[in-house]
Amino acid sequence: MRRALISLAIAVAIVTVLFPEVVFMGGSLSPVGLNSVVNGAASKHVVDLYPNPHGRKPAANVRDIGARVWQLVPATKFMHDAISTGESPFWNPYSATGSYGPETLADMKLSPFVLAVALLGASATAFTFVVLAFVVLGLYCLQQFFTRTLALGRVAATGACLVWLLTGFGASDINSATGAPYVLFPVLLYTLAEYRRRGGARRFLVAVGAYGGFILTTFVSTQLLMLVLVYAVLLVLDAPQWPPEQSRPARAMTILRRHALVPAVALGLTAYVWLPDLAVVLRGGSDFSNYGARSLSQPGLREVSRVVTLFPVRGGPWLGYVGIVPVLVVAGAWSRARGRQRRLLGVTVALGLFALVLHTGLPLVRLIGDLPGLRAVRQDYWAALAGAAEAIAVGIAAAVVGARGASRSAVYSVGALLALWFVGMKGGAALLGHAGVSSIGVLAATALVVVVVVMVRAVERAPSRRHIFAIGAVCLIGLELFAYQNHARVARTDLETHPPRYVTFLRRNLRGERIFNAGRGGIYPEWGTVLGIPQIGTLNIAQQPDYRTFFQRYVLGAKGLFLEVGSNVKKPFRAQATALDLLAVRYIVSDGSMPRFDAGLRSRYPLVFHDGDAGVWVYKNPAAFPRAFLSPALAPGTEVRPLAPFSRKITVSTDRTMLAAARKVGIPTSAAAPVGTATIVGSHNVEVRIDVDATRPSVLVLADADAPGWNATVDGKAQPVARVDQIMRGVIVPAGRSTVVFRYRSRPRDIGALVSLVTFVLIVTGVVVRLVRSRAARRSPGATVTGAGC
Repeated sequence: MRRALISLAIAVAIVTVLFPEVVFMGGSLSPVGLNSVVNGAASKHVVDLYPNPHGRKPAANVRDIGARVWQLVPATKFMHDAISTGESPFWNPYSATGSYGPETLADMKLSPFVLAVALLGASATAFTFVVLAFVVLGLYCLQQFFTRTLALGRVAATGACLVWLLTGFGASDINSATGAPYVLFPVLLYTLAEYRRRGGARRFLVAVGAYGGFILTTFVSTQLLMLVLVYAVLLVLDAPQWPPEQSRPARAMTILRRHALVPAVALGLTAYVWLPDLAVVLRGGSDFSNYGARSLSQPGLREVSRVVTLFPVRGGPWLGYVGIVPVLVVAGAWSRARGRQRRLLGVTVALGLFALVLHTGLPLVRLIGDLPGLRAVRQDYWAALAGAAEAIAVGIAAAVVGARGASRSAVYSVGALLALWFVGMKGGAALLGHAGVSSIGVLAATALVVVVVVMVRAVERAPSRRHIFAIGAVCLIGLELFAYQNHARVARTDLETHPPRYVTFLRRNLRGERIFNAGRGGIYPEWGTVLGIPQIGTLNIAQQPDYRTFFQRYVLGAKGLFLEVGSNVKKPFRAQATALDLLAVRYIVSDGSMPRFDAGLRSRYPLVFHDGDAGVWVYKNPAAFPRAFLSPALAPGTEVRPLAPFSRKITVSTDRTMLAAARKVGIPTSAAAPVGTATIVGSHNVEVRIDVDATRPSVLVLADADAPGWNATVDGKAQPVARVDQIMRGVIVPAGRSTVVFRYRSRPRDIGALVSLVTFVLIVTGVVVRLVRSRAARRSPGATVTGAGC
């Protein structure tokens, strides 16, 4: 208990020292405010405590802000609303006329982080608090792993903690969806290692819980990288227990049995989440395959040099870095390490170097990253593996140099190479006339090398000071990596609490219809989910493939990974008018950043609202169809019709069953007179209730995306749902008054729920049986109870 309390205290102390502007001054770790979404013209209050380079913005050295603001934050808001209203999170009606709720690659709506933020209110304060809590948990587990599992002491544990949190990927991504598996990696490693080391029902349950939380994080690329490192370390720790007399196949089966139980049980428990996600991926087909079509680029020499340090090179894009002192400490420890420490150091250094090479896109080796399967791992994701591997390597190295000292020849050689590289960079930049290399940065980097060399020389003369050298090296690591950090933070803010005037206008005037957003300074896709304003764009690629085809053909006019308008400010307005009508688009929102697009808007739609403070213009589409309407005619058609007008007078479908039923009840195939009204009286995530008053049999069209799992009843009787007008839901209704209810029920979710329930019952049964046997064994005379694992 004492060790655990010390580990927790150190974790809290590290967070407090590194994030004082967040802990004490109201700074935010939420990405809201780092870009111009919703209210780009609003001034942003910035707080900082530690010195920063003049003019440094809070967004500096933060990778892929858009994914956090446009996807992760809306996910937390969506889940908060779902929890507080009792709604299902498995369908999102605000995005893309309806899309699958939990997405496997970006939104992570059911991850531990998102759920924790949602339960606490999904505010910027809740987001910030949960980020810090997860960081404290990760630091605590690293402390425990080094002091309890490996028994290497506090110095080694603290060195690992500083590296894990302050290297490039950690510093940039602790609050991102990409970095969530990175933050959970120490938790998973520690719990699995402790279970393998000591066994027992309690440790088994903790390990399963950690593994389950890791699975629910569902950012697959980073997850796989972290699992590679976790199991590399576990296998090294488990190696002494491998039966030497067994053959290789038998030994492989023994290892598999030892390490397969926890993930198998965790997979069963979380089937309720990942099985529906898997179904989404399979249905998405080519949409998700775009993630496997990436190719690693080759940065210039300036960017490659930033892999080690940020000191010499000014500005430039973000790139993962590992630090000068960590490199020298690992180099000095390499030849002095023995046994398990040598094996751990070798594995982690090899994985770290491999990841850094792919991260930087060095020639020849980067071809490995372009292989099928590995191409799905984006170039900057490799920095996650490098950072995690470096944390373990530095912790081991700190323990080695504290016990056996550092190799003077290795430190001298590596230090000389680094110093020559820094000086050569400056000389080359001067000869070529480049101003990108800082003289002060070169001096600072070279000074670090000199300091480490002097420390190693002093210790070699006095071996009794090795422990002091290890402490000094860890302090120097923390000082160097801390110097790279950006300490400027945006003050905590919630855009939906004090929305700009145009948001209020839309909320007041929309009657169940949707908006179409253009530009990145307005209600960018997925932020309609936050503000309760349905829109037709999306940054969640889990929408229906047919809807994607429709949007790209009739609205966007070009193909892209996400259905958004704003990445290309030169884009003209090409949306087909009746397609927007069919999608129930009542207003088009523009932030004025796309002149050609706005010119097309002004020529076709009236301007009804201008929010000068937010820099947003709102245009109205008077001809928009209502979200639900009765169509008097149903005609056969093709899945992809020509660019012909969509009409409320006639609906097109390829569903033969529906066409036959329409002929049977006398619905014509050509346009006819109006047949009545359809009024939405209840709309929820997975249920839409409509009151119909029809003068004769007709087709009820609900302008929401059709998808497997949507069913309908008419006056309580099941009625087939058919796809109409390529993407919408349609159902035949009789003459007179009736009530139609559309409901969503996911079969993969039901199967997953059953698997999860069965797994839970088996776990409870196993734990109860084990407890009963343990109690019986303790009551037996002369019985000995061991701590064998489950």
